[in-house]
Amino acid sequence: AAILAELLRLLSERRVALVCTSNRPPEDLYKDGLHREQHLPAIVTRFRANFLVLELQGEDHRQGLLEAELPGVAPRVFFHGGCPDDAFREALSDDASRGETLNLVPGELGIAWGRLLHVPGIQDGLARFHFDDLCRQPLGAEDFLHLAAKLHTVCLHDIPRLALEEHNEARRFTNLVDALYERSVCLVCHSAVPLEEILASVEVLHEATSDDHDADRLGVFEAMYDDSPNFQIQIKELGSREKFKELQERRMAEEQ
Repeated sequence: AAILAELLRLLSERRVALVCTSNRPPEDLYKDGLHREQHLPAIVTRFRANFLVLELQGEDHRQGLLEAELPGVAPRVFFHGGCPDDAFREALSDDASRGETLNLVPGELGIAWGRLLHVPGIQDGLARFHFDDLCRQPLGAEDFLHLAAKLHTVCLHDIPRLALEEHNEARRFTNLVDALYERSVCLVCHSAVPLEEILASVEVLHEATSDDHDADRLGVFEAMYDDSPNFQIQIKELGSREKFKELQERRMAEEQ
């Protein structure tokens, strides 16, 4: 955040044109980030004072690009109900590069901090996970970016309708989708409910404030509310005193 604020200052001083997109307005950037109150005002000021910020509405040009790239009926990638195996076979049936069958074998993939993530089924860049394998584990956005760098297709099955108390799982799920989208990884989903119902119960927290009863009860605004891996789990799995010291020093530097 500090680097972004300085970058914006330098670009504006040199009258460099900047074109960028974001899913959030400037005021919502770096949400829940460390020392956000120190960095956000400078970012918002730079954006609002020196750049033209527009809210885009109307046609989704990404859909047009997809239709141009894949003329005809776009491949189906979201399924609810039925058998996950049947859903994945249908989704992948027209793409031989992703494998004609789902003869996947268990394996492991490296993620952040030198850890290994068990993969129930993987083959040639295609991996299959149960929702719980990724979204009910101590994993964060950095871990999902590691996965996205190693895979071209992720099949995620048995996605439930998330309850209000499962806001951590919802955060991990949205971070997973963002990471895969950023790296152009195909995500095939099988859910117990229609797509629009997965996060329906959790969406009430989107506009929550620190005075909101449910948000306060669930600890949404606690200092340690985070979807990154727990430091103690990282150290236990790394088994390295040097890494432990490195993490301690980094955390202390961030808090100064």
